Amino acid sequence: MIDKNREELIFTKEYDMWKAASKRDVAAFKELVADDAIMICGGYRCLGAEYTEYIKDFYISGYKITKVLSDYF
Repeated sequence: MIDKNREELIFTKEYDMWKAASKRDVAAFKELVADDAIMICGGYRCLGAEYTEYIKDFYISGYKITKVLSDYF
């Protein structure tokens, strides 16, 4: 079982990442995501540096985080 502080940190970082992506804020996104991070979205896998380029063209009408999969950390 994971401690609550780590789960809260993961949730906060995930929320901040999606907030930056929804605003197409490349600078904020780069602060949150390492260039060599493995990003998986919509069945595709790429590195954080590549994903950062994609958010320039994102259109997100909304997002909802319902569960943090913290048992893997």
